[in-house]
Amino acid sequence: MRYRLVFLAILFLAFFSLNEALAGNIVLKLILVNPSKKDKQVLTVREYLPKEVKPEDIVDKGGFEVGYDAQQGSYFIYGDFELKPAEVSEKEIEVRDIWVIPAADIESVRVELSDISKLLKGTDYADRFAFLGKSIEDKINQITEMQENPPTNPERYISAYRENLKLLEQVREDLIMGRSFLTHTKAMPSTVVWKAIFAIMIFLALLGLSFYFIWHRQVKILTGDNTFVIPEEDKASTQDNQKTQPPAQG
Repeated sequence: MRYRLVFLAILFLAFFSLNEALAGNIVLKLILVNPSKKDKQVLTVREYLPKEVKPEDIVDKGGFEVGYDAQQGSYFIYGDFELKPAEVSEKEIEVRDIWVIPAADIESVRVELSDISKLLKGTDYADRFAFLGKSIEDKINQITEMQENPPTNPERYISAYRENLKLLEQVREDLIMGRSFLTHTKAMPSTVVWKAIFAIMIFLALLGLSFYFIWHRQVKILTGDNTFVIPEEDKASTQDNQKTQPPAQG
């Protein structure tokens, strides 16, 4: 006969434990019980793994097979196990501890927070980001504290990890806002600022002078001031020609 172990889901979480002997790994325990004291029974087991677990995270399947439920979006274990009358059997699935945010991810956030604070120092956005940075720092410390002192209860352990992921996402959104401040302002040394001002003033002066000469030339053209001066030698030759020419006939 085949029976489904209806109380397996409760026992699955109840016997989930952190195994200190297996560094970096976690053991999921299932207790299979044959309630009959006379007959053998084949128990059909099908139980979902925590949604973060992938097949590559499973170190030891404990005699189970692994399937995937597309509707649930989660992997599950399944198998048939024959138990003797009144037999109690314990099954273990060993998985990597994936419910920890890598220290490198947290450190990268701290470095970016420090870099943005330095770049905004002395700008109009410095005070605004100081308030935002304090909120980011508090969230990072909360994540670190939770991971350094994790809950011993398995359900709370996984729940704390998921809460930390939400906090980390909020931190990244806050950093995006901080980076947007950088696009609105750039801290520049005072010497660079004054050099830029002088360069602009000189450019405007030269531009104004060029416009003045162009304007003055246009005015002379429009007013007809095109005086032509005849050289002295040309004047003399003209007068001689006039003397040698006969008078006009009346």
